Amino acid sequence: FTLDLSSIEWVVQHKVAPRRDRDAFGAAMAQLCARYAERAGEELISSAELTASYPVNPLCLRALRRAAETCLSRTRSVARLLQQAARERGWLGLPADRLITPEVVFDVFRDELAMSATGRKHLGAYEAVRANASRIAHGSEADLTAVMKTLCVLGVGELRWTEQMVRASLVGCEEASLWQDTEKLRALLQALYLRGGYVERTRREDGDEYFVEVSSSAAERLRERLGALTAELGADDSRVLRAALAACREPG
Repeated sequence: FTLDLSSIEWVVQHKVAPRRDRDAFGAAMAQLCARYAERAGEELISSAELTASYPVNPLCLRALRRAAETCLSRTRSVARLLQQAARERGWLGLPADRLITPEVVFDVFRDELAMSATGRKHLGAYEAVRANASRIAHGSEADLTAVMKTLCVLGVGELRWTEQMVRASLVGCEEASLWQDTEKLRALLQALYLRGGYVERTRREDGDEYFVEVSSSAAERLRERLGALTAELGADDSRVLRAALAACREPG
């Protein structure tokens, strides 16, 4: 017997954070969303979404449900681990504006991820980035690893989200600048793409998508990266001329 995926939302609403007065709760969520929008400069999550998912970020809950469909698979254990984490980690004792975001979910379900091939690949990608965090984004190691954890949660659910959606999934996280400062998040995503080894990017009109690539070899990723970088260079780019001159010089 496997619980339906909607049970995850039911557990959040009835076990993790029971809604005893739904009208008052809805009003409180509307006020909280208004504060988020003020800090972010725009609305990233709606009050209706937050009312259904609180204290879990609504996009985080969406990613968790997707992970339960693919990698985690055992919905009963997902619901159980959420309840256990809420008790042991004191989620309800957190400030009202702190939400459960993907980097927290990554830590909660780390043991579950290790039980599947896809999960182990993403864990390996995360560990590689964590070990090289200082080289990838010196001085921002903690923020970098939080973003990588987020991308790994999306990855096990086979999700590819735009920068804006990644930002929205981090609303309410411990490091508020990750969703309040768009340039900071963009810089971290770009650093992961350029120097992280496992993070790829797809250009889209509605925003670039960043995702963890664990299906191809390092050599294949390198060839794809070189091809993408070459395509971005214009013929009048000074780097092209310098590289051509360097290639024509005799050794020594």
